[in-house]
Amino acid sequence: MPDAAALEAIASQVRVCRLCDLCTTRIHAVPGEGSGQSGLMLVGEAPGRKEDESGRPFVGSAGKNLDLALAAAGIERASTFITSINKCRPPGNRDPTPAEKDACRPYLMAQVAALRPRVIVALGRHGLHGLLGAMPEDFSALPGTFLAGPQGIPIWVSLHPAAIIYRQKWKEKYLEQWSAFGQWLRSGKPAPIGKSVEGLQ
Repeated sequence: MPDAAALEAIASQVRVCRLCDLCTTRIHAVPGEGSGQSGLMLVGEAPGRKEDESGRPFVGSAGKNLDLALAAAGIERASTFITSINKCRPPGNRDPTPAEKDACRPYLMAQVAALRPRVIVALGRHGLHGLLGAMPEDFSALPGTFLAGPQGIPIWVSLHPAAIIYRQKWKEKYLEQWSAFGQWLRSGKPAPIGKSVEGLQ
């Protein structure tokens, strides 16, 4: 079961964090939210404008695509824990720098330890980078598959929900992968590391 007290303690540290220069431009840090009771942790890249304004993850346009994915998988958003590798918005929604990722990574790993999820979903290549500590050379082949993750917890790789905003042709495949992921999650089967869940049920 998730350690709710530990998660709140991490969130309190994140809200006042000054470990990198993003603290000087943020409105709100965004530690993450959700119960984690489903055993599912979702990790994106960094807050955008709406998230910076509200202090909540995935509440803008990308959040709508994440909600569609969760619905396709039959997963209640509130039962997951949603966060990002960076807890503060980079100016202009630019990519986080390596130093900014490194500054935030201890918070992410502490959240993983407190949640003890069954599986972590990496939302996009930057989410995966933050979890693995290395940027994959060819991300395009990874969505829909499982990788070995931190603390012995498997990672399931998804396209970032924001990618669907600009590439609507990917939407059908994106939702198909999430539907298959939901079926796997309910099956209780071990994660097929290095393979896709599609067609395994």
